Amino acid sequence: MKKLFFTKNIESKCVFLIWIFTSLLTLFFLANPDSLICKSNKHRVIHLKKGAYNNIPTQIQKININLASQNELIQLEGVGPVLAKRIVDYRNAHGPFHSLKGLSQVKGLGQKKLAKINQQIKL
Repeated sequence: MKKLFFTKNIESKCVFLIWIFTSLLTLFFLANPDSLICKSNKHRVIHLKKGAYNNIPTQIQKININLASQNELIQLEGVGPVLAKRIVDYRNAHGPFHSLKGLSQVKGLGQKKLAKINQQIKL
């Protein structure tokens, strides 16, 4: 190694330094996989480990408000356990929902919350 660095040939010194630099970068990125995430606002690129893409849903599944359990309703934005129980209780007492207006009869489900969950549910 001493011979390579102390030779008079500048090209071999450059090749040696580039090799050292790329080796250090490779070791850094292998030790810090989170550094491979682009954090700019323009591009959101996340490099996943092999096989990690199997759990990513290809399409957002809408929740059927007439068939969903209390635990499934909690997944809706702005719906907690208490409101989910009210939805299930109202549905059991009055039958299935036929429109958003019927859903608005549930105590705690106002126009703002209905607007939030409108894209996440189906009747």
